[in-house]
Amino acid sequence: RIADAIERQRVTTLHFVPSMLRAFLGHLQAKGDTVGLQSVRNVFASGEALPAQWAEVFNRLLYRPYGAKLINLYGPTEATVDVTWFDCSTGEALERVPIGKPIDNTRMYIVDVNGQLQPVGVAGELCISGAGLSRGYLNRPELNEKTFVPNPFAAGERMYEKMYRTGDLARWLPDGNIEYLGRMDHQVKVRGYRIELGEIESVLLDHESVAAAAVMAREDEEGGKYLCAYLVSIPEAGEDIAGEVRAYLSSRLPEHMVPSSMVQLREMPIGPNGKLDRKALPEPDEHGIGAPAYVAPRNETEAKLAEIWETVLGVEQVGIDAQYFHLGGDSIKGIRLVDAMNQAFGLHMHMIDLYKHPDLRSLAEHIGRLESGVSGQAWMEAQESIERLKQQLLQEEVFSETEIEDIYPMSDIQQGMVYYSMAHPDDAVYHDQFIYQIREPHFEPQLLDRALELMVQKHPMLRCSFHLDQAPGWVQAVHKKVELPVEHFHLQTRSREEQEQFIREELEADRRHPFPLDWAPLWRIKVCMLSDDQLALCFIFHHAILDGWSVASFITELMNVYVRLKEDQSFVPELLANSYKAYIVDQTALKQEEDVLAYWKTELDGYKRLQLPEAVSPEASSGRSERT
Repeated sequence: RIADAIERQRVTTLHFVPSMLRAFLGHLQAKGDTVGLQSVRNVFASGEALPAQWAEVFNRLLYRPYGAKLINLYGPTEATVDVTWFDCSTGEALERVPIGKPIDNTRMYIVDVNGQLQPVGVAGELCISGAGLSRGYLNRPELNEKTFVPNPFAAGERMYEKMYRTGDLARWLPDGNIEYLGRMDHQVKVRGYRIELGEIESVLLDHESVAAAAVMAREDEEGGKYLCAYLVSIPEAGEDIAGEVRAYLSSRLPEHMVPSSMVQLREMPIGPNGKLDRKALPEPDEHGIGAPAYVAPRNETEAKLAEIWETVLGVEQVGIDAQYFHLGGDSIKGIRLVDAMNQAFGLHMHMIDLYKHPDLRSLAEHIGRLESGVSGQAWMEAQESIERLKQQLLQEEVFSETEIEDIYPMSDIQQGMVYYSMAHPDDAVYHDQFIYQIREPHFEPQLLDRALELMVQKHPMLRCSFHLDQAPGWVQAVHKKVELPVEHFHLQTRSREEQEQFIREELEADRRHPFPLDWAPLWRIKVCMLSDDQLALCFIFHHAILDGWSVASFITELMNVYVRLKEDQSFVPELLANSYKAYIVDQTALKQEEDVLAYWKTELDGYKRLQLPEAVSPEASSGRSERT
């Protein structure tokens, strides 16, 4: 789907977590066709270490034939994410991929345990200083004192007076780049998740049969990281407790923290200092231990699935009772696996299918049901119940059929945001404001308005309002038409400082006027012309209709539509492939699953129901104060 979207939308820039990039490149290798990706110019990778072998695969598939660049980025959240960069596409062979050199207004230091600068080639703690550094952790003065320290190398420059100690191990290379060597403590990053190994070890030691435990991050043959647990059992527990321990961990930890391999030892290796010698822990075999006995495939579907699993997971002889996550599977490999199974069986499965059917036997049965065209009963019932709710509200004239296109429940997260906004009308926490500076020669404001009209027609959420007390349940209504809330300001004759002050004052005033949630649209745009070829686009919206990822996609698509309209004023964007309503149906159906209900009944056993205070909606569209 990503490859198809790149070709269809002529995408030029992408950003991947390296493990996700690996899955994408693996798909391209299997497909053997990259002609549709010629529009790509830059691909950024960040979030975890980038293996050199996948940088080489990228260069072979996209850099050498089309000139696309792969840029490796590094940076923690505490320094506003990215602080160094490295160009992986220069034609030179790479043994390891450095994290590169500092970006503008940023300085990097590598220091020893005494805070002294390390020479080139000598490892030390990586420290950051500069404009992107945060002010520290909220309400964590002790942690701030340890990690956000005075910069002894600032030489009086205010921008660099504070320095952040990352806890990452690194060294300078002779060419001025920085090489990342890992974490100084036992905190690791696996598939983009920052994980404290000690937290997993603590849960392991809570198990009644475990006498000693250790967890390490290991690398597979492709350079991807995975977690491996090492166990020593109590004498009376027997020699194989991995199966029950894995089930225990799954009930106590999120999926990304459950080790995919387990090794049971007679005793832990101890170093001369009497402490655990982690370097002496053995490499696990491809299955770890605790795997079920091998049962051969019984039919063509199971045999085909076993072959796909063996290829994608890099293991031998997968039986029908093998568990996906026990074989080292994870969410990233799952993308590749689902893609391979869809191609082999001509289906449209999703990751949720793999999570619900993690063993090969049940997955084969699920595929049989999909091929026979049998739909999930819970999904059909959810769809029908939502449609009945819509018809009921229209028949009771709670909403006008001439004005409303669709009605369906709010998602759980929307309910929380809407409730909070009503309960705290003066708190702008969900009143989002984004500013985009755009350089556009010969800007045509009427075409931007036309692009917005097309976007509003395409995306129902841009025509959505929320209603709490007009229905049996909290619903959102999609209006057939809304007025475009767009203002244009001409600031070309003002100085840069005056322009910035004007925009700042506009946004401050805007924050004092919250959106009436039962009135669409729940967004507005202010277009400020700064010069003949430069504008600031201020996009303001309630967070219940868009999140951070969506707003980036929205602005990108908006400007793409604007550009296409300049070429062809009859252009109309294609319809949405998936709607938010479909997500609501999925969420409603999921809540009816017996295993989901059983999980939450167990999880919430003994809890008292929270009594929420009343929320007052200020100045609702009716002109009166409404209480919910």
